[in-house]
This record gives sequence, structure tokens and C-alpha cells, in this order.
Amino acid sequence: TSKFDRFSLLKCLPSAVNFANSNLSKGKTVLVCCCT
Repeated sequence: TSKFDRFSLLKCLPSAVNFANSNLSKGKTVLVCCCT
């Protein structure tokens, strides 16, 4: 499960960062949602 969690996070991270660049105010929420 650890590998899967890390893979999911790595796969989701670029999207979260990209969204954060477009919308910093909501970017933090996306990162939190992604981590959990």
C-alpha cells in the first residue's frame, strides 16, 4: 500500500501544483485533498 500511496501522490502532485499556479487560494485545498 505504501508504494501505491506514493505513486498516487506523485501522479497527483503535478496536477495540484499546476492548479495552484492558476489558483493559489484553492491550491492548498487541492494539496490537502490529494494527501488525504
